[in-house]
Amino acid sequence: MYSYEDRVKAVKLYIQYECSFSSVKHELGYPENKKTLRAWYREFNKDGDLHERYTRAQKFTQEQRIEAEEYYYQHGRWISRTIQALGYPSRALLKRWLSEDHPEDFQHCSALHCEE
Repeated sequence: MYSYEDRVKAVKLYIQYECSFSSVKHELGYPENKKTLRAWYREFNKDGDLHERYTRAQKFTQEQRIEAEEYYYQHGRWISRTIQALGYPSRALLKRWLSEDHPEDFQHCSALHCEE
């Protein structure tokens, strides 16, 4: 991940060097490929600036999250069964949702004073 300043610097050099990826790569050592730099360049030309931070759109709605959690609790608390029945989310994501919304059910081993 490149900082905002690094990306702006790369785009300005790209413009200065008449859209020569190899010149920018040689001088800065980044980005790794042309597609990345071209995407930054297109964004810069379109918006006049680059985004400061990338925010990913949520893949699942709040209603889907609630449905998955309810299914999990109503059908024997099986993560794999819930995922198989609903077709979403991944095991890791469902565990994260459950631990965020029901922390009492998902305590980490160290919180229970487990010993090996």
